[in-house]
Amino acid sequence: MEKIAYTKTPQNKIAIVKKLHHTIDFHQKKYLLLDHVSDPGNLGSILRTALAFQIDYVVLSLNSVDIYNDKVIRSSQGAIFKCKFVYANLLEVMQQLKENNIVTYASTLSSNSINLTTLKQIQSFALIVGNEGSGISLEILKAADVAIKIAHSAAIDSLNVSVATAIMLYYFDAISK
Repeated sequence: MEKIAYTKTPQNKIAIVKKLHHTIDFHQKKYLLLDHVSDPGNLGSILRTALAFQIDYVVLSLNSVDIYNDKVIRSSQGAIFKCKFVYANLLEVMQQLKENNIVTYASTLSSNSINLTTLKQIQSFALIVGNEGSGISLEILKAADVAIKIAHSAAIDSLNVSVATAIMLYYFDAISK
């Protein structure tokens, strides 16, 4: 096991699985778009959160980390096998979402973003989160319908992307019922 495992303390379990391939159904209500998320641990945690809040599709930009990275699989704790996900051009996906009346919300600390808690009710949504260091690309930000942020203490610059995603999905879940 030590020869094939990437961890210092493997769990003595091996699985052979078929890679999943999904096609986006643009008639659903909950989407999560990931723009260049590069840390495997963050992606795994985000997948767990997406499953917890019943996200219909997780859409990863073409430059995001490989979802089949061993650390993604481990940190997802099995969520990878229960979430519907695709790699796609986010601008094209955003256009399709808009054509289906799905509002896109981009998480950003820019001065024109509104506090998350100002949103009071939503029917459907596509939440966009970005890279751990650089955030959402300018091109994606410009194409988004609404820029949102999580209000927090000035003691830190920003929240970890998986933590921020969890907070926003929790809030979106609460106001979409």
